[in-house]
Amino acid sequence: MLLRATILRRLGAALFLLAAALTGAAAATDHHAQLRFWLDTDEDRAFLASEATHLDIVYARAGEFVDLIVPIAEPASLMRSGSRVEVIHADVEAFYADRLGTRADYGLYHTYAESVAWMDTLRNLYPQVISARWALGAGHLGNRIRCARISDNPDVDETGEPEVLFDGAHHAREIMASEMPMMLAEYLCEQYAAGNPEIVDLVDENEIYIVPIVNPDGFLSNEQTDPNGGGMWRKNRRNNGSSYGVDVNRNYPY
Repeated sequence: MLLRATILRRLGAALFLLAAALTGAAAATDHHAQLRFWLDTDEDRAFLASEATHLDIVYARAGEFVDLIVPIAEPASLMRSGSRVEVIHADVEAFYADRLGTRADYGLYHTYAESVAWMDTLRNLYPQVISARWALGAGHLGNRIRCARISDNPDVDETGEPEVLFDGAHHAREIMASEMPMMLAEYLCEQYAAGNPEIVDLVDENEIYIVPIVNPDGFLSNEQTDPNGGGMWRKNRRNNGSSYGVDVNRNYPY
């Protein structure tokens, strides 16, 4: 996603710092940097107010600074900047991939295929508690959105029972978000089988739906571009014509 000219003018100095940081090492295609944009002046704050919807803001401290993700392939020809900007990570993908160490692919995290296999494993181990997975639908590229039901009659949608949904990975790059529904499902199945009275009551009286990956297209895109982890694509993979991708976490009606 290209930054607007106004953004480049403000971040020109930071991009020069970034270019220097990358000297002697070729940046991977479509990789990103994390910059800290300090809100020292009224001009800084006015800029943020006017351009916030176009920026990828990953962290903020109110009134002090915002952390931005920007493509490192952006041209750094504009030198002037009216802001104090720091380079936090010159290559965000490389930084997060390195944290996985020598572990294969996504390390301790599940790839899309591994999450599907994990759902099948739970079904085989606890068929009395969790249903076989099914597809709620698919992304724009045809990748299935998988779901499973946890209940005392998991293969039947029982009329009148309260229903609750736990889902994850609306933002494709937030891979820990897909782990939480999976860990919850595993815990409920194990504790039900062990006879934990609180969990038995919870499962017997409710239908609990688990959707580990809401955004499979974006999730798989990161696997393809950064198979060792660290992919920073956030949105889905919808072609909008003039732009690409929709942030599915910001696309719901009230």
